[in-house]
Amino acid sequence: VGACRPQLTLLLDLDAEEGRRRAAGREGVSDRMEQQPAEFSQRVREGYLDLAAAEPERIRVIDAAGSIDEVAADIWSIVRDRMG
Repeated sequence: VGACRPQLTLLLDLDAEEGRRRAAGREGVSDRMEQQPAEFSQRVREGYLDLAAAEPERIRVIDAAGSIDEVAADIWSIVRDRMG
């Protein structure tokens, strides 16, 4: 895609351990990513947060630790602001 970038990327951020805990609580088989060691999850999270820090106007970080309604409200607030 070359220099083509989305105008807005939403990064739902969650502590790596909490993410692993939530994934373990779901029914079904863990996917390939969920089977990686905890350190892998933390490195992936840090990588995404680094990207967001480098492009704060494009990549907006949303705290995913809240309830579904809280996270949804944060998402819609950012989208409404961006859409004008």
